Amino acid sequence: MRSLAYPCAAFAALCVAAPATAATSVELEVGATETLSAPGTIRQVIVDIPGIVGATLQGARRIELRGVKPGRATVTLVSDGGRTDYAVEVVEAGSIQAAELARRLAEQPGAEALRVDHRAGAFVLSGALPDLATHDRILSLANALTGDKVTDLTRVAGNQMVAVDVRFVAVSDTTLKSLGFNFAKLSGGFQSALVGPSTVNTFNFDSTGLKVDASPPLQNAFNLFLASRGKGLLGVLSALSETGLSQVLAQPTLLARSGEQAEFLAGGEVPIPVPQGGGNGSGAITIEYRQYGVRLSVEPYVLSNRRIALKLAPEVSELDYANRIAIQGFSIPAFRRRSANTTVELGDGESFVIAGLSYANSTNNVSKVPMFGDIPILGSLFRRTEQGREKLELIIVATPRLVNPLTEAEVAAMMPGTPPAPNLAESVLHPGVAEKRAASFGLSR
Repeated sequence: MRSLAYPCAAFAALCVAAPATAATSVELEVGATETLSAPGTIRQVIVDIPGIVGATLQGARRIELRGVKPGRATVTLVSDGGRTDYAVEVVEAGSIQAAELARRLAEQPGAEALRVDHRAGAFVLSGALPDLATHDRILSLANALTGDKVTDLTRVAGNQMVAVDVRFVAVSDTTLKSLGFNFAKLSGGFQSALVGPSTVNTFNFDSTGLKVDASPPLQNAFNLFLASRGKGLLGVLSALSETGLSQVLAQPTLLARSGEQAEFLAGGEVPIPVPQGGGNGSGAITIEYRQYGVRLSVEPYVLSNRRIALKLAPEVSELDYANRIAIQGFSIPAFRRRSANTTVELGDGESFVIAGLSYANSTNNVSKVPMFGDIPILGSLFRRTEQGREKLELIIVATPRLVNPLTEAEVAAMMPGTPPAPNLAESVLHPGVAEKRAASFGLSR
């Protein structure tokens, strides 16, 4: 310890018994000076760490401090009026001081309660900030003013829980078109019949002639019958066209804290055999389970009480047995995946829609009578054509909401009692009563 002292026997007892006070913070640049005043005549000056700060008396009650090199030191003044401690922080020349940084940051909206300290060559930010947007703005400004010498100990005091209502809707644009033709001539000297595949029930040939019992070319189709009673001719034309509909796959509600991730999966797992090669594991088979289905990953960031940034990563995967491979007798399916990754910014309770995750497949099946089906023009009478197109598009609707936990009193007020179960008449006449009863418990929206 380095001590600058004046001999004073008369004040020896006073110097020993002087009461200590809280240290006052002082910041100095290297080479800069600052003058301090004591409440009485200075009797002793104590600097705990030599070489960081220099002290020079400027009179009976004043002392000048000069920054020597960066660091922290405590300067103690012992005077007739008591003992005063100063925590001196010496920084590089040209660096902003903590008091100036605190003043500049306090000018920003929402940073009134921010505290700034300078420790070990870094500026320490502490206190509460109202939202994430204010935090990012304050941190960027502090790094710009200090040259990235900032230690961030602040916390965001606003509501940080987000509930994301997600709805998965599959819109199917599936079209099936089929055309079939049956023809029969079962009278006269020569009898004939042309019957589509899988439509003959029974047939018989005896002295009375040929008898054929056949169903329409296409089941559950529209049929057109053409007949001539005098000539014994019968023709049946079947035509069918079908279109698919849309359906809601899932309606989960994901609850996540700001900056953390929540996931949802509607699908399953398939076992995949994995051969182990080399060493003692040669020839061994282990099983790994791979997930597939509709997966959604959300990561919300609360920017303010009215704005939410949401990172969204939807994925649709399915098994593809058409591209499967065989390993040691195991048939391993491939996976077809459609995924996206996006970030949106919404207000509390606003919704957004993501589409474009689609799958398309087309088929064209032609069944024909050998040789006759290849005849130009007339060959269409000897063919059965079926065309199919499948297009499935996944649409995701998400609505983020800021939520707060409920107290026990609030829960009791919302659920004063169990609602009565609907009777048989209500269930028949009002089918939605059961859904409303479940919604009262939060089981559906």
